[in-house]
Amino acid sequence: MLNPRGVDIYGFIAIGAMTLMLVLVVAKVVPPRMYSPLFYAAAALFAIRIVLRIALTRQRKKEAELSGEGKGGEEGT
Repeated sequence: MLNPRGVDIYGFIAIGAMTLMLVLVVAKVVPPRMYSPLFYAAAALFAIRIVLRIALTRQRKKEAELSGEGKGGEEGT
């Protein structure tokens, strides 16, 4: 079971890490041979972030179905 707060924290950390990697490349702090590994690391962080968001959305949808919130229309009308 995914914790929404944990997914949000991971998302912020991943964005910060990707931004740091971009700054390192743009400022030419890292040698050119490190560009590819940094790109792959950033792509992996981004892919994990997307997978976690999709999993969290599916979890919320499943929880809503189990609690009866998704059962057709408005109640009490």
